Amino acid sequence: MGTRVLSDRGFDDTDQSDGPSVVLISETMAHRFWGQENPIGKLIHLKSAGGRDYRIVGIVEDVPINEIGERREPYFYLPYWRNPTDSMTFVIETDGNPLSLAQPVRRKLISLSHELDPFMITTQQQLVAYSSGPYQMTAELVSTLGTLGLLLTAVGLYGVISYGVTQRTREIGIRMALGADRSTILRFVLGELAALGILGFALGIPLALLAARSASAMLFGVAPWDATAFFAAGALLSVVLFVAGAIPARRAARIDPMVALRYE
Repeated sequence: MGTRVLSDRGFDDTDQSDGPSVVLISETMAHRFWGQENPIGKLIHLKSAGGRDYRIVGIVEDVPINEIGERREPYFYLPYWRNPTDSMTFVIETDGNPLSLAQPVRRKLISLSHELDPFMITTQQQLVAYSSGPYQMTAELVSTLGTLGLLLTAVGLYGVISYGVTQRTREIGIRMALGADRSTILRFVLGELAALGILGFALGIPLALLAARSASAMLFGVAPWDATAFFAAGALLSVVLFVAGAIPARRAARIDPMVALRYE
């Protein structure tokens, strides 16, 4: 399964046959029961495994056993053939489509013993998808709410900026009466909006990174700092900022300066 051995060794062929009774323990189990002491070589008595003493020969990393996101618990591992159970799980690794091996593997197991007829054949990807179902639903809900929040932000930003530029129609008329042309008015308005946008990004990006860092403990399989998402949100708000300022500015720059001066 790819679980790494952190200290000493894993199982070998002797452990599976007639060698001494040995056990591997998880990192959490080592820390909980031995603290800073090295547990390698210690004996533990396992009532659930024949009531015998087992010598610890290795420490393995903590991994989710029952479900994704479970709280870390102490686990120990025994050589299977020395401690058979009523049920077993065969794990087969392949580079191709794993389900293409389903029927050949089933026939092979049944040829060895009818008691080995698999109850279920599935892929690790399907098991992970099933276990992560609640997280997937939560992620989709949060993504939908985040998209809705971004759209509401864009609409609100457009309304505020557009209203603010429209309210400056009288000022724009005065500037035009003093000799400013349309391109100068547009550069003036868009320049102020650009400065406002830079200030907003300077304040918003660090806050967004801080929020993403605080949520990183709830994530798995993805990085909390997604450059694509940050870039897409920033690009959308930049476009909204530009459009919200350019449209009313162009409209105001086209009217007669005397009319603009009388604008309330």
